[in-house]
Amino acid sequence: MSFKTSLNLLASDGSKTVSGYVKDGKLCPALSAVSLKGEMPKDIIYAEYSVTQKDFFLCARDGIYTSGRGYDFMRIAPIESASPFLIEDISEGETRAVILNGSKALTESGGRYDHIPNYGANLACGVMHCGRLFGVDKDNAYKLRWSGGGGFSDWEEGLFGSGSLELDPERGEILDVVEFGEKLVAVRRFGLAVLNMFGSPENFSVEITDTDTDEIYKGTARVVCGKLVFFTASGLHIFNGGSIISVSHAYTDDISEPVCSAELGGKYFLGCKSAELNGRAIFCYDFAGNNAYLIAAEADAMCSNGHIYIYNGNGAFRLDDGGRYAFAVEKINFGSDRFKTVTEIFIDGNVDIEIGNGRTARKFVSASGSVRPALRGKEFTVRIEGRVPVKNLTVTAEACDAI
Repeated sequence: MSFKTSLNLLASDGSKTVSGYVKDGKLCPALSAVSLKGEMPKDIIYAEYSVTQKDFFLCARDGIYTSGRGYDFMRIAPIESASPFLIEDISEGETRAVILNGSKALTESGGRYDHIPNYGANLACGVMHCGRLFGVDKDNAYKLRWSGGGGFSDWEEGLFGSGSLELDPERGEILDVVEFGEKLVAVRRFGLAVLNMFGSPENFSVEITDTDTDEIYKGTARVVCGKLVFFTASGLHIFNGGSIISVSHAYTDDISEPVCSAELGGKYFLGCKSAELNGRAIFCYDFAGNNAYLIAAEADAMCSNGHIYIYNGNGAFRLDDGGRYAFAVEKINFGSDRFKTVTEIFIDGNVDIEIGNGRTARKFVSASGSVRPALRGKEFTVRIEGRVPVKNLTVTAEACDAI
């Protein structure tokens, strides 16, 4: 006696998607990488977009570059530091973008570039907050320094001027400094330090918080939907202002070795390695929509400007809608380790589909409606690729009780 059983693969907890996601039982296309033409430097280490100057900045091993379009970059200065960073500053009522490069600085205001051979400090990372530059001393990664109220180049010490604070070594060196609402967060090797740096320096303080973690990766901390998101050796985490919470998703065991990150529209993007794609990839977690997926692209650096721009040794790319996605579910056994035959796959959409049993695979191009693989096995893998949404992906198998 035989019986039939069916599975809706879009409801499977073990599904993996590339440039697509499942929401409300529907498989939807998502972002994919589109190549941008133009001159590009090699060995890129940092990318950022200046909101005030509406220009992109790239830092590579051989210099600092700029572009108004996010590609086709022009070299404008040599580079001194392996950890440059961009801030937005105001000088004499005019906004300016500043690339801090070791002890040097490069400013842009209204299309004019100025070189400052020594701006008064040497910081490894930092952020503007309440008119002051807060950053980590390059020679002492436990020391947080801040400028006076006159901007990033005001380092005259005094009660209301510049100063410093050295954190205890328990949670390791400071990797990044992030503005988090009215506070700052020092992202450390093994935890977070919440800093109250509002008003005059005499009121500056460090909050006592239970924010120990396993090892955090530099360059992964971003504020998304009002929460501080970061990546550790055990995966993705958020800090909500009171506690640290681990974020569960289908790629926890898949992604590793992150090198850069960005945020846009409630989405968190991470340049990392992926076991699923057998190489470099971009991981996207949509906190607004509560879904996750991979993008088949490499990122040495990335930044956002209405789109996510990514940079690697092959050039510049922008993440856009409308690309081709892939969706896969593995280890489909219909709840039994017996032999069974997949008799039908129903697709409400138009996709290329492949089903395999570990030894044999069958492919169907531009499949829509029902296809009949007639493939026998104990366990199956189904993969589809397409560009249009899929509302239903149901696999039906027939088994015999006497087997």
